Amino acid sequence: NDPSLCTHLVYAFAGLGPDNKIKVLDPWNDLCDNYGKCGYDRFVKLREKNVNLKTLLAIGGWNEGSTKYSQMAASESKRKIFVDSVVALLKKHDFNGLDMDWEYPTQRGGAPEDQANFV
Repeated sequence: NDPSLCTHLVYAFAGLGPDNKIKVLDPWNDLCDNYGKCGYDRFVKLREKNVNLKTLLAIGGWNEGSTKYSQMAASESKRKIFVDSVVALLKKHDFNGLDMDWEYPTQRGGAPEDQANFV
C-alpha cells in the first residue's frame, strides 16, 4: 500500500462493449454510483501520496479475448468511437493513460491484419 514504491500503477480491467466503447466491467466495485466502492476514484487518489505517480486503466486481459478487439481495430469509424470513449472515461475519472491489454492480436479469434490495425 505504498504508492511511493512505483512510478506507474495499472487498474485492471475495463472491457470493450458491443458498441465499440470502453465499458466498466464491475460498476459496483469501480464506480461510486448506487453506493459503489469507488475503485477508480480511490485508485487515482493514490497520487496524493506520490505526486509523480501515473495511474493507468487497463482494458482487455485474457477474459476479453481477441475477436471484438480485432473487429474494432479493422474499422476506422469503430476505432474513432473506441478512442473517443476511452478519452472521455479517462478524463472523467482522472486516469493518466490506458494500458491496452489485447490478448492477443492475430490470435484467439483475431485476424492476420490485427498487427497493422493495432499500430
